Amino acid sequence: MSDKQEDFTRIFIWILAGLVLFTIVVMLVARSVGMDENSGPMTDADIDERTKPYSTVKVAGDGTPEAARTEAAPAAQPATMPEPAPAESAATEQAAAKAIDGKSLYSACAACHATGAAGAPILGDAAAWGPRLAGGIDTLVNNAINGKGAMPPKGGSMHLSNDEIRAIVEYMVDASQ
Repeated sequence: MSDKQEDFTRIFIWILAGLVLFTIVVMLVARSVGMDENSGPMTDADIDERTKPYSTVKVAGDGTPEAARTEAAPAAQPATMPEPAPAESAATEQAAAKAIDGKSLYSACAACHATGAAGAPILGDAAAWGPRLAGGIDTLVNNAINGKGAMPPKGGSMHLSNDEIRAIVEYMVDASQ
């Protein structure tokens, strides 16, 4: 090797060693200046807050003393309750739907039924609702609950109960006749 190559190699190694040493010093200083074990976005409290359950379910008898459990127990019911007759259950559903204000819940369906998106019948358009009513209100409610065509089940509002869906459908039908 020539003297120039040896000099270059020696200088290159010293510069590289200096850069490595400088990097290590900077990392140690940065770690000691602003960090402790509970700083930054990854503290245990922050992780617990971000991953906590949306809600909790309390089950009767969970962690309660025996005396409190017997006081809070509901009255005894027969082991089997008779199922209502089909006509009776439909009447019960309709009565429950009448008690629910479909107009106030309609906003969950308005995105499509106010604009006609994806072929949805528009609220108040009797011509659009007429053919759909030919199958009866129960068919419309069933389609709304289970979805049909471009409409997903419950119109995508899965938080609504079947009775609430029935109330909304009845409101839309009444407003469209």
